Amino acid sequence: MNPDIFRAYDIRGIFGVDFQPKDFYRIARAFAARFQPKTVALGHDVRESSPQLWQQVADGLQDARVDVLNLGQISTDMLYFAVKHYQTDGGIIISASHNPAAYNGMKLVLRDAVPLSSDNGLFDLRDTIQNGVLFKKLKGHCRRSLQPAPFLKVYLTHLRSFVNWQQLSSKRIVINANSGLAGQIAEYLLAETPIQICARLFNKPDGTFTGIPGGAQTRCAQRIESLPQRQSHRQDQTWQWRGMRTQIGVFSLMKPACSLKAATSPRYLPSYSFKKKKVGQLSLTRGRYGR
Repeated sequence: MNPDIFRAYDIRGIFGVDFQPKDFYRIARAFAARFQPKTVALGHDVRESSPQLWQQVADGLQDARVDVLNLGQISTDMLYFAVKHYQTDGGIIISASHNPAAYNGMKLVLRDAVPLSSDNGLFDLRDTIQNGVLFKKLKGHCRRSLQPAPFLKVYLTHLRSFVNWQQLSSKRIVINANSGLAGQIAEYLLAETPIQICARLFNKPDGTFTGIPGGAQTRCAQRIESLPQRQSHRQDQTWQWRGMRTQIGVFSLMKPACSLKAATSPRYLPSYSFKKKKVGQLSLTRGRYGR
């Protein structure tokens, strides 16, 4: 295992080059030994390598006598919400955010969705593994439980609580989910609202990430220009997500582009604070966690 996969705020590297699946088992055991959690929420993104890495982490936690809540396929902000909602002692998502498909990794949080970083123990996990600590596998009757944790409905209710949906004006939008989960969540959120999705780009989750790289607004705009819907119906806005729904760009082809770079995690909501940077550009500063 390449120790450099341990970054300041997460673990990230090239699957099969910087780490092997068994390394994620050891990381999970080191996490359990360091923080002594009783229950951990565990999910993964859409990458093709994520399910087997998820299984290694689940096995490591259960062998460390930790109960695991299976969140299934999620985005990073959904992990934050689930940890808070279920009041678990921590949470892990198998993901490499916006990096190419060959990469993978994990983000870890503690109770109340406090991110695990180099400041509060992430490098301790690296050091434990580098010191050659051995972790024994347990027999089935000694391992802890693995339980499903369906939470999509309550998560959507939480998101809807930030907006008065009855006061939304009618709009036509194009969405580019960049092969992540954002498109599906947007479909759920916008159902029964006056906002109509008139075209969809890379809306289906695809672990090979064949979509347009996140942040490529020009190429996205060119693709939207060629859509039949674009030629016959003028949309009001285009929504484009980058990575695992961690950032979103909102812009119009009829008006100066707006770049809204913001974490969609509930940790950044609901206290919005907008600042003008340049003409047609907005930035979103971090808000106090609430609700």
